[in-house]
Amino acid sequence: MKITKRIGLFLLLFGVPLIFLIPLSKGKTNSESLPYFGPSEEESKNTKIKDFVFYDVDSNTVSSESTEGKTLVVSTLISSCPFYCPIIQKQLKFLVYDKLYDRPEFEDLLFISHLVDTNGGTPNLNQFISEQLDINFDKWKFVTSSTNPIYDLELPGGNLQTTDFKTKRCIGGKTYYKMILLVDRNKNVRGLYQGDQTQLIENMRKDIRKLFIEYKTEDKAKKELAK
Repeated sequence: MKITKRIGLFLLLFGVPLIFLIPLSKGKTNSESLPYFGPSEEESKNTKIKDFVFYDVDSNTVSSESTEGKTLVVSTLISSCPFYCPIIQKQLKFLVYDKLYDRPEFEDLLFISHLVDTNGGTPNLNQFISEQLDINFDKWKFVTSSTNPIYDLELPGGNLQTTDFKTKRCIGGKTYYKMILLVDRNKNVRGLYQGDQTQLIENMRKDIRKLFIEYKTEDKAKKELAK
């Protein structure tokens, strides 16, 4: 599916202004390549996410440094969210994680779910972890922190984390709570997906496969140049 059609489907389902999801890289003509999301090329050539530090249930850090070279699937889960968040969690597990996590070619794929308490408290990470079934916690990190810099992403229409879309359909009044980000091994955002939409999550699984094929092509080209 062409990039414009994919973005159009996303916008139709999510209701985000068109300008907000214009891909950064307009020069790519390979239909198998994923777009880059960030400021326009005129504004900045740096589309990398900001450095981050999270803490898992054992108080170990999950950071930009510790995930170097990893492809990240990043989501936000609200501790006091009885409807949307369980849907998003199940979509991710059954449609993406279960189908990819134990495949050797996706060894460097890592899921990160940031737990947030919208009431200002500290989420009970231990309790949440105990409710997760059949998950390899080396492959899926459930973390906490006071902020989530990964979502502090500048786009042509504003900032993903702070722009107010004034829609009641947003969890806790925040649009980005529903969003799942696909971040490549170089820390560039390559996909934005609404977590409660089955088709979009299935698209993400396909996009992950495309991304790893892209890596193989890049690595092969580097080896050829090194000869």
